[in-house]
Amino acid sequence: MLYCNLVVYHYNKNTGKAYSPTWSSQTENRGGTKCVLQGDGNFVIYKSDGKAIWNTRTNGKSRAYLTFCDAGEIRVVSRNYNYATTWSSYNNHGYSIDAGAISTQPTKPVNGQLSAHFHSSEFACKRCGATHSIDQNLINKLEQLFSKLNCSKIIVTSGYRDPDCSVAVGGYRNDAHTRGIAADVICYDKNGNPIACETVAWAAEQIGFSGIGLIDSYAIHLDVRTTSNYSNGHWFGDERTGNDNISTFRNYHR
Repeated sequence: MLYCNLVVYHYNKNTGKAYSPTWSSQTENRGGTKCVLQGDGNFVIYKSDGKAIWNTRTNGKSRAYLTFCDAGEIRVVSRNYNYATTWSSYNNHGYSIDAGAISTQPTKPVNGQLSAHFHSSEFACKRCGATHSIDQNLINKLEQLFSKLNCSKIIVTSGYRDPDCSVAVGGYRNDAHTRGIAADVICYDKNGNPIACETVAWAAEQIGFSGIGLIDSYAIHLDVRTTSNYSNGHWFGDERTGNDNISTFRNYHR
């Protein structure tokens, strides 16, 4: 294990090369030599002398297994808990045996690369060029959408918006775009054709986007609002018709 640190990297399948770390156990230079998913459900890093230096604190949740999602998220899942995720690397670096919880700050992107298919420059305000931190949950879900729809590309038509710019284009000073939790996108299939917004919306709903709005035939608004960061923690709508009370996009047609 290089530097005794468990690390997740972005992977470019076109070049076959890894780049830009997205997560780590932050155990470098501590002598770790192996990772073990134990029978008691705990995922642990050990030194060669058998001393544990890091774990996920999931002991007691047995019959567990590890999964690795396309978006770069490691999960510990327990069969004894109805296949619930007992620990996830999303915004969680695990626990040092000696020092308690490790910082939950996400690993800083290298050269602005946020994930395998998205760069921070794509999310800069389209009107004034201002930048803002982008919620990692949004990036993770966009990567899941990329994989689920087998996209050739996803174009971000609007990411972060400066509050004044948001008002200028018909939004609000404190809407989801101004908080770095939203993106308007167009998805393209492997043949380079734009995918219908209704198809994208149903896939996005299945992935777990909490804010979904159809803009036109292909463009769609997606966000990861919650009740803690937004007044309305859930919104499905069709901006073409003004319908703000869509219950599901399954088989939806305007």
